[in-house]
Amino acid sequence: EGQQVIPGLTGPEVLSFDTGGAPSDLFAVLGSLSAALQGGAPDPAAAARDALAGLDAGLEKVTTAQTIVGARLGWVELMDTRRTAIGELVAEERDTIGGADLAATITRLQEVMTVLEASQASFVKLSGLSLFSMMR
Repeated sequence: EGQQVIPGLTGPEVLSFDTGGAPSDLFAVLGSLSAALQGGAPDPAAAARDALAGLDAGLEKVTTAQTIVGARLGWVELMDTRRTAIGELVAEERDTIGGADLAATITRLQEVMTVLEASQASFVKLSGLSLFSMMR
């Protein structure tokens, strides 16, 4: 109760990063690398080396996002385990303190009701008696 976990990360939180002080994202790096390797750059090997720094930064950002999501999942699992343990503890204490067997309780209640009804019937008969009715 009262515990909250942010459910996920958005795309920009996972895929956006700074490379060389300039903002970029993983798809932009992959797009420029693809264009360079398809002949859009005079030296494709140099373009691949330049893209490697961006790919490293992107991989680091994705790994960080995985770590964050994993930590959140661990927190959720811990809270679920704790909730289950507390539920079991409450059930044990309830049984120890005064858990009632429903069938035995109903049987006992019926016995008490029968005795009560018999007592009430006896009282009604006795209350109708008087000294004069006994003398006849």
